[in-house]
Amino acid sequence: MKQIITIILFSISFISAYAQKDDSHNYRTYLSTDINLGNYLGLDLNLNVVYKEKFSIKMGYTGNSRKALSTPDDFIKGFNNFFYPKDKLRDFHFGLGKIYSLNKTGARLNATISIGTAIIIEPKSWKKLDPVGWPFIFNDLGASNYDYLNKKYYEWSITLNPKIEFPFRRFYGITISPMVQISKTRTYYGLGIGQMIGEVKIKQK
Repeated sequence: MKQIITIILFSISFISAYAQKDDSHNYRTYLSTDINLGNYLGLDLNLNVVYKEKFSIKMGYTGNSRKALSTPDDFIKGFNNFFYPKDKLRDFHFGLGKIYSLNKTGARLNATISIGTAIIIEPKSWKKLDPVGWPFIFNDLGASNYDYLNKKYYEWSITLNPKIEFPFRRFYGITISPMVQISKTRTYYGLGIGQMIGEVKIKQK
């Protein structure tokens, strides 16, 4: 996670410094963060660059998770597994988009398509532990009744993310965005609700 933040902050600094040299205001840069609500739950973080109010570039990270679908029906949480095991779906992506104005107040559609790398982490090889006591004492006192191993693998991904943006102020706005993220074996679909921070619209002369 620290590497992710470092890369994003470095990218923001580099692109912002370049954009500030452009006196024609052809470029704007801003951050967007969204809460993802769908078949997984999570967060979406992106650095966005808009060129001449017509085209967009974004690079970012999506982190989603859900209760593991492979969880045994008789699984019991314990001190060693306080929460239910998770299916985790992470994604690093880079995308291009087109900007469409929706009204005179500045609302717009930022329709992007991205390619990326999906990182899938899921519990596998479930092993039921022999009980030491009855009915809820397993292995160590209060421990879960199952052990498992997490399997991690990588896949290419494509993300479709038409985002409706409402820049209420020059440096702040909110967003609503349906998203579909497709890899070889996993698909996320849902709705994002978030905010924009940065130069979200051009300063009025």
